[in-house]
Amino acid sequence: MIYLNQGALSSLYLRPESDTKVCRVQRLLVRTASGPHEVWLYPTVGSELANWNGGELVFGGRGVLYTNNTSTSIDQNFIVPAHVGRLHMVAIGAGGSGSASAYGGTGGGGGALATLLNLPVTPGDVVNLTIGAGGTGGLKYGSSGSGQAGGNTVISGFLTAGGGQGGASVGSNTPNVFGGAGGIPVINDLGARSTYTISYTGIGGKGGDYHDSDPNGSGSSNSCGGGGAGGYGVGSDGSGAVGGAGGGVNTGSISGSGTNGAGGGGGSCGGNSDVTHGGRGGIGGGTGPFGKGTEGAGVLAIEEPATDSNAFQIGNEGLSGSENSTYTDRVYGGGSGGMDTDTASPAEQTEPGQGGAILICWGPPVSV
Repeated sequence: MIYLNQGALSSLYLRPESDTKVCRVQRLLVRTASGPHEVWLYPTVGSELANWNGGELVFGGRGVLYTNNTSTSIDQNFIVPAHVGRLHMVAIGAGGSGSASAYGGTGGGGGALATLLNLPVTPGDVVNLTIGAGGTGGLKYGSSGSGQAGGNTVISGFLTAGGGQGGASVGSNTPNVFGGAGGIPVINDLGARSTYTISYTGIGGKGGDYHDSDPNGSGSSNSCGGGGAGGYGVGSDGSGAVGGAGGGVNTGSISGSGTNGAGGGGGSCGGNSDVTHGGRGGIGGGTGPFGKGTEGAGVLAIEEPATDSNAFQIGNEGLSGSENSTYTDRVYGGGSGGMDTDTASPAEQTEPGQGGAILICWGPPVSV
């Protein structure tokens, strides 16, 4: 805060009004003979959680969150507000969807994460945005097919958070089938702006794989979990913060956890890997756009109950990474699990991957 005594500056203190993980709001308190007066350092564009040009206002009107819960990519324009000279940007790619067949399914990959802090901008600049849609699901009983890729999330001219790939289809003579790859982050060449910016990136987690020891592929009929979304890693290649891998079938491993960059955890497989009746794999954990937080953990598969060997089981959802306590449930980019359609009921179907998201805010960043 700034304190003024009888109109004279006595000392300078900067203290957060509210603490977040990417942006934080600060104020000046000017104290004169007539009493204290608040002066906010950064302009607002509206009230908390109000709609603003296709997005939702956060941080008391000092940031905008754009999301996508549809089946197609969404384009938006962000106009830099007056008196704002630096922006912080976080993008999360959409998750891919899992595959399905009578023999089982593989998981979709998680979306990538890409972040820029302290990016110099000019008020009135127009920034073009694309928010990727989750890979479509909907494969039902008796059908088969590959999963679909999640859409890329793009802040044009600055960065791309790639969408996760769809899981490959499992056939009768394909004993080793792999889940969809995680999305890849890309930071553009920023020229002179790079002197001021800091980037954090994370690769999306891989969807769960299917491995059958029977060379004819006629053994287990299970479904793999989806990959978790990428987290906040130092550097531009995303290798320091990979989302958790989805649980696979007959791989001897459970689903993976997000790495130290706090990506989402992978979803588990559905059904029991020792019998011929399967289920649907759990969706991978998404990642929050508000900065690095607690890592998303992988989860154990649900085993079929001994009393019902024909049970259709749905795998556990991977735990989300970097979920913000103020904006709960705002996590994005997890890949969905595959499904065994031979044992599914007509009401069951594969799920879509989680959609992507973009957060743009202004104010002093804190470490992620």
